[in-house]
Amino acid sequence: MKQSSEKLWTIEDVAEFCRVKPSIVKYWIRNTDIPYIKLGKHIRFNFEKVKKWVDSKSGEVYISALQQLGKF
Repeated sequence: MKQSSEKLWTIEDVAEFCRVKPSIVKYWIRNTDIPYIKLGKHIRFNFEKVKKWVDSKSGEVYISALQQLGKF
């Protein structure tokens, strides 16, 4: 995974960066304000915006996602 604002990330890239499963990232897309770009039927992410979003959340979104998915 290239950490660059030049490359748009996939759900799998964001999951790897955040050390979560892709299903957690999909939950964030549906239920939080994670910044993403919709290109037709594809969802992509800007690295810098995702990093700022993650830094601002301090774990609260991850715990919420686990609770909703019945894993916490």
